[in-house]
Amino acid sequence: MRQRVVLVDMSSDKRHVSESSRFNAEGRGSRRSRPTARPHGPTPKEFQVAARYRRGISLIGLIYILIGIYVAWVYDYITPALLKDIAEALLAVFLWFLILLGVDLRLAG
Repeated sequence: MRQRVVLVDMSSDKRHVSESSRFNAEGRGSRRSRPTARPHGPTPKEFQVAARYRRGISLIGLIYILIGIYVAWVYDYITPALLKDIAEALLAVFLWFLILLGVDLRLAG
């Protein structure tokens, strides 16, 4: 004889409460139980956490990088020839299919 056990979530956070799950004595769930859907969109707390990691670079970080680029340019670590090589490499990476079609992506100069 099978026994039914009904589990009910008693958490105070109503967003994560799902419909009661029904299990038989072996611990297998019945096919009739389906969880309820969560409301669409992030909650305010989830939005704050996501915004914290999605923020990107700060103004101080941008200024630091720009000063570093300037110093590298002045001391000849970055040269026009290097910029040309980087530009050609980026064109080749993003437009690789044109290279396969026979297009020369080398920059003149």
